[in-house]
Order: sequence, then C-alpha cells, then structure tokens
Amino acid sequence: MENGIIRVAIGGQGRSGYSIHARHLEKDYGRYQIVAVADQIPERRKDARNQFGARTYKDWTTMIEAGEFDLFVNALPSPLHTPATIAALNAGAHVLCEKPMAKNLQEFDRMVAAAKRNNRVLAPFQNNRPQPFFEKMCEVIDSGVLGKIVYIRSVWGGFARRWDWQTWQENLGGSLYNTGPHGLDQSLRLFGFNRTPKVFCRMDSNNAFGADAEDHCTVTLYDSKREAPQIDIIISAYMAYSQGDMYNVCGTYGGLSGGATELKWRYFNPKKAPKQKMWNWSVDRKYTSETLPWKEGRWTLEDEKAKSKDAVGYTLRSFSSGPERIYANLHEVLTGDGKLEITLPEVRKQIAVIAECHRQNKLPRRDKTAGVEAEVMEAAAKKAPAKSKAAAKKAPAKSKAAAKKAPAKAKGKKK
Repeated sequence: MENGIIRVAIGGQGRSGYSIHARHLEKDYGRYQIVAVADQIPERRKDARNQFGARTYKDWTTMIEAGEFDLFVNALPSPLHTPATIAALNAGAHVLCEKPMAKNLQEFDRMVAAAKRNNRVLAPFQNNRPQPFFEKMCEVIDSGVLGKIVYIRSVWGGFARRWDWQTWQENLGGSLYNTGPHGLDQSLRLFGFNRTPKVFCRMDSNNAFGADAEDHCTVTLYDSKREAPQIDIIISAYMAYSQGDMYNVCGTYGGLSGGATELKWRYFNPKKAPKQKMWNWSVDRKYTSETLPWKEGRWTLEDEKAKSKDAVGYTLRSFSSGPERIYANLHEVLTGDGKLEITLPEVRKQIAVIAECHRQNKLPRRDKTAGVEAEVMEAAAKKAPAKSKAAAKKAPAKSKAAAKKAPAKAKGKKK
C-alpha cells in the first residue's frame, strides 16, 4: 500500500466482479489499483490484461498464493465465498466479500474468526443499503412523523425466466441467496439491528428449465413483543403485473410509499387532530368519521441528483452510488481510523434469517453435475462433440480404405 493506493486482486470477472467491482475500481484510481484478476474463462482474463493491465490467473488459489496485493475482492461464485475469503485472510490480505457472504452461520463465523486471527479487515458488500432512496426512507421513518411503524411490505420481483448457474441449490442459487441479501439487509435495518426477528418463510421452485432452486419466496419478519414492525419481503420471478411500489410503510400517524426513484409520504400531528370521545354504540347508525390535518412530503431521485452528481437509484443498469460509498468507506478503514458503515454483526443477522428460511423449506434437489463451474464446463462440452464427430468421420474412411487394399494384396499373393 503506497501513497494511500490499495492494490486490489479480484476473484471472478462475471456480472458482479466485472460489471460492479472492476468498473468502479477502474475509475477510483486515486484510491485503488487493480493489479490481479482470476477467472476461469480465457476471454475474461484477456480483457483484464488489456483493460486494467493486471496479472491474470486461471484460478483464485494461484492468485492468492502469488500475493503482492492488499485487498482481495471476492466476487467468485457463492459456494467459494467462504474458502476463498479465509485463504486470502490467511495470506495476509484484507477482504471485501460479495453477498451472500456465507451459506450459514458456521461458515460465516469461520470467516470472521480468520479475520480476527490474522488482524485483517473483512468487509461485507451490501451495495443497496447506501442507496439514496433508502437513506431518505430511513430518515423519514426515524424522524417519528409516521408514528409507530406497524407494517412494511418490500417487493423485489418481476416476471423473468432464468437458466444460469444461480438457479441451482448446490450453487447457493435461488431468489433468497441471489436477491434476498438486498431486501433482507434493508428490512433488518428497518426492523432494528438491535432486535432478533422471528421468521416465517415460504419458498417454491418452478424453473422452466429444470433447475431446483426457489424462484418464488416470501419472508415475514416479526417481533413476538410487537415492539418492531411486521415486515413482508416478496421475492418472485412470477410477477407479470406490478405489485405496486417497492416499499409500503404503514404507521400510526401516516405512511410512506415508493422506491428507487420516488418516495411520497403523508402524516398528521396527533396533537393537532380532532379530539374524540369513545362511543359505546354507533351514533345515528353511522361509522366514525373525521378529517385529519394531513401533511405530505415527496422525494425524487432527480432532486437528489441536483444535490449530488453521483446519486443514482437502484436498477439493474445503474446503481453506482452503492459501490462508491462502500469503497470510499473501506479506503478510510484501511488507510486511517475509519469504521465500517456496514458491519459483520449486522450481516450475521441476515445469514441467520436465510438459514432459517431454508430450514423451513426443504425443496427437492435435482441432479446437477456442473456445479459452480457450469458456465465453463458447458462451453467445453459444446466444443467437445464437434471434435469427436469430426474424428469419427475420418476414422471409418481410413479403415475402409485399408480394408479394400488388404484383400487385394492377399489375393495377389495366392496367385
């Protein structure tokens, strides 16, 4: 680490390793430098050499053994998050690990123990918590204007068919491991990290291409003492129609609704509300009715952009403010006296919820031999038959020609 520039080695150059981490780090050259990349796919290694001037490796183990970097960004397939993280920590590197950080609490605790044992920083990558809309939503809720929050609904879904490696249970695939860490992280923040929620979950798997991980999942977080809101998180690939806003917050003085690009909320001050006397019976056979002094608030992403050029909402194509905040915070931690804004104990609660959801839903497993190397093995399998067929066509031609010549020689000898 020279002149405050952190040397980075990235494990994996897929959707996250390249599209999120490498793209950000390439621009963040005043704080970070990509010096090494590991990926099984040759084309990706070539891209890394050409684009970043980085050393490249076919496998992450060789890259970690080679060393000469300060930070390991673990964007490998999910089953490799624990072993690769521990290996990097044992090698003396700090680690930023993608979600889901681990399969269960046992694996997570092993990672944390390795960080403590080696006196290294282990940082979670939860890029949706620093989103502008979510921070504004928390600001409104924390202000108390909505009163006691009774219920929150969080929707993460649409209609989409998938046929990639993240649709298999053995790859830690499925809605909850893939998208769940985003919704759960935000929901646990709203529930209160100082509380441990009760969990109810239902999962279902209906993948059109035969994969076995869940593609529809509902999770309910609740507090048996009713001191925290009930929160329903819906993660589904079967929402052909919109289920409304991404968030709907219900409080005793009002509510909030919205998502990444716009929030709106309305509330009243109970001290300025009409005074009412409880009825023993209905008066004039009518229902109770009143006019409340509502106030309304609104936030838009466009307003936020006017204040900060880096602010963006969460979409599949544009969510750079999350990585920007996380990497800025991590740089402060590694080069100064900063503290992680997203902590390991907070993420541990998320892992506990995910584990409990899977405990409640034992989905049947289907045979899948490709494992985490599905993409590479399938590509190799497509090439292999072409070669073997070509070889098979040539081989019979030679043997037939040889067979025709052999009898002729034999007959000639007899004559």
